[in-house]
Amino acid sequence: MKGTVEISGLTVRYGATPALNGISLTIDASQFVTVLGPSGCGKTTLLRVLAGFVDYEGHVRVGGVALDGTPPHRRDIGIVFQDYALFPHMTVAENVAFGLRMRGWAAAAQRQAAQDAMRLLRLDGLAGRYPSELSGGQQQRVALARAIAINPMLLLLDEPLAALDRKLREEMQVELRDLQRRVGITTVFVTHDQEEALALSDKIVVMNHGDIRQVGTPREIYGSPRDRFVADFIGTSNLLAARVIGSEADMLLCELAEGCAVRVPAAAADGPTVYLSVRPERLRLAQRSASRPGTDNRLPAVIDHVTFLGHRSKIRVRLADDSRIEVDQPNDGSFEGRGLGTGQAVDVLWAPKDTVVVAQ
Repeated sequence: MKGTVEISGLTVRYGATPALNGISLTIDASQFVTVLGPSGCGKTTLLRVLAGFVDYEGHVRVGGVALDGTPPHRRDIGIVFQDYALFPHMTVAENVAFGLRMRGWAAAAQRQAAQDAMRLLRLDGLAGRYPSELSGGQQQRVALARAIAINPMLLLLDEPLAALDRKLREEMQVELRDLQRRVGITTVFVTHDQEEALALSDKIVVMNHGDIRQVGTPREIYGSPRDRFVADFIGTSNLLAARVIGSEADMLLCELAEGCAVRVPAAAADGPTVYLSVRPERLRLAQRSASRPGTDNRLPAVIDHVTFLGHRSKIRVRLADDSRIEVDQPNDGSFEGRGLGTGQAVDVLWAPKDTVVVAQ
């Protein structure tokens, strides 16, 4: 099917150093897929392999066509680089039409395709300007128009929003996702920004040290991380080491380092020690209580620091073993209205179902 990407056994080495460790991945046609990970994880190398810029072992197919050994200019792929790579001596219209001209399109067809792409990206009135006369957001749209003007089977985006300020970056995220949905081009987007990946993607590929750690929808990646790395890297997660001490119906009974017992959903465990991931927004604070009513997990703690962020507060609390966890609480009166503040003894509560047991 047009736009389907199939990667199998992909290995890349820079000298003796492996950059990709035999990874395999399938991307469905018309999907927006984000490759996410820290610096040096292999995400940019993967993008460069798809573009044809890097030698590799393994196989790459796009739309059922094998690309192994195919040079970059013969691949039906559009690319937007982080710095946009616009030609400063060319007008917007000339930049957008560049790929068409390199492919030998007739002049009339070049003009029509370039005009269509500029109209799609709302660049109609800027055709005669040069890149130096454009804002950062306008330059980004020119680079996108140039990439899609050739009607590629695959669109590669190498952190194209990184140079924009926060407000403009958020606006361009909406525009980029809307554009991709309208044109239906299979898109592979590389970033290290977790929020950007969650906001844009149909599917997220989390990488580390040349390996794929997890593939899934944003909700799956955020809500059900497979291991400690994914839980810690995607957003903010409180990771607690615990010892399995029993079971109860469909729950495991686990003891934390501070001696408190908690209930968590049953999951496969490699040994007596497991790691529990709880997102900050799933936690609640309450006045310290000697009783333990209800079914919520409850840990005694002391408020260590409060950061006010307008509609919410980030609250760092210190547990009995001197470790810290983070609570994300809305400023709706439930926190400040009870007089809780720095140094206050509290209980941290959460529902057992909001705990994810993750692998090492």
